[in-house]
Amino acid sequence: MRFEEFAYMRWAKTRGQEGTHRLTSSSMPEVSAADLVLSARDLVLGPDDYDRPTEISALVAAHYGVPAESVLVTASASYATALAFLALLEPGDEVLVETPVYPNLRILPGLAGATVRALPRRFERGFAVDAEELRSLLTERTRLVALTNLHNPSGVRLADAVLDQCAQAAAEAGAHLFVDEVYLDMAGGARTSFRAGENRIAVSSATKAYGLGGLRVGWLFAPPALVERALRLNDLFVVHPPFPSARIACRIFERQDEFQRRIREVIGRARPVLDRFMAERPDLEWVAPEHGILAFPRLRGVADSAPFLERLLGERGVNLTPGSFFGAPAHFRVAFGRAPDLLAEALRRLGAALDELQAAARPSA
Repeated sequence: MRFEEFAYMRWAKTRGQEGTHRLTSSSMPEVSAADLVLSARDLVLGPDDYDRPTEISALVAAHYGVPAESVLVTASASYATALAFLALLEPGDEVLVETPVYPNLRILPGLAGATVRALPRRFERGFAVDAEELRSLLTERTRLVALTNLHNPSGVRLADAVLDQCAQAAAEAGAHLFVDEVYLDMAGGARTSFRAGENRIAVSSATKAYGLGGLRVGWLFAPPALVERALRLNDLFVVHPPFPSARIACRIFERQDEFQRRIREVIGRARPVLDRFMAERPDLEWVAPEHGILAFPRLRGVADSAPFLERLLGERGVNLTPGSFFGAPAHFRVAFGRAPDLLAEALRRLGAALDELQAAARPSA
């Protein structure tokens, strides 16, 4: 089978781990076993339900207000995305995918033989989605519209009203609206875009907002018939999520107030550091996100930030994610959910490198 390599993920696992000041990890800081106060019950190796993990499924359904028959707990949000795409798409279908985009949303449709068309989320419009432009891009072959909210890589949140308009436009074309919501729980009080009885699909996980990436637990919200088809497809692959992981992930919902407090504290300490830095940098421009720990600045006057980022890493130990992975090479992604002192030092080094870049660009006297 031919497939496009997920170049970003290969980079994230290798080059993305380099440097002394890494701002590449887009998750909240990892939660430790000590933080979770695990008991022997959390480490039971057997299932509470071999078909669908009952306890975590019930907690997910209750927390997000989604009917139980529309919930499938899976081994990560990426896997939930793959199940949804493979369960829904056929060869010859079209998928309308936002750009800039987290690359797996652009790559995965090809596994089902579908083709991808781009839905622009333009920097000049604050990375918003224009529902009327979306409508104009739909064709009789469009089966799915794929978005992220909070947007990866910019962190921008889509308003519920915009998502409603997108879902309506997709429905009129006989398509579904898919929303990757792995960062949405960083926006306190936000609710899932999934609505029972409509043409909507959403995925999320324990990874990004909750710092539990090692569990590999995610969930899919979809119409019941699609959930059932994804469940049957899942039988071909991992069968069920890891049983201990599913049990440990229950802590997210049993201790939701604590997790939300942690999210607010991490962002509350880090965000002012980034805001001050950006206010002092006329050579950078950005859309300041309201929520989350991602930002996607653009380097003025440069078509591709990658050579600068390579020098920044090699000479100063600061690692940032090149925008080329997301289809916007002049940009770079900053994952700023780090300790304030590490973040401040990384940004200081970035500023010094930018000063050198600007000095080199000035004509000599």
